[in-house]
Amino acid sequence: MTQAALPVDPATAAAHNATLESVAAPGAWWNGADRLAIVRAARSAPTCAFCAERDGPTLPISAEHDDDGELPPIAVEAIHAIRNDSGRLTRRWFDDVIDLGLLPEAYVELVAVTASSVIVDTFAQGMGLDMPDLPEPVD
Repeated sequence: MTQAALPVDPATAAAHNATLESVAAPGAWWNGADRLAIVRAARSAPTCAFCAERDGPTLPISAEHDDDGELPPIAVEAIHAIRNDSGRLTRRWFDDVIDLGLLPEAYVELVAVTASSVIVDTFAQGMGLDMPDLPEPVD
């Protein structure tokens, strides 16, 4: 891991490690492996060619996101939209996501995992650190 230019408070490092360990554990709707796949999808969102080419989140999806196929396409759409274009998400977009098969409860958990991972990763990036390694899934 790259050394930060500024010291990282041990409590912050511990909290970020605990967050990633928590993400690796099963949730109410996604198992640990799925939750880690959500993190990987969130990490890949900023460099997704499909996201870069389109003008905001629109459904139905007319092309494929850059992803590894671990999650349903509608989940990847939601993750990438949350990560890349959250300011333009609407109730209609949410309703379309649900109509395309993502349960509302699964969506809530997906948002929580995505947001948690973005916080940890953005901190690392801002401090000039490598992306934290992901733990093994707990199922």
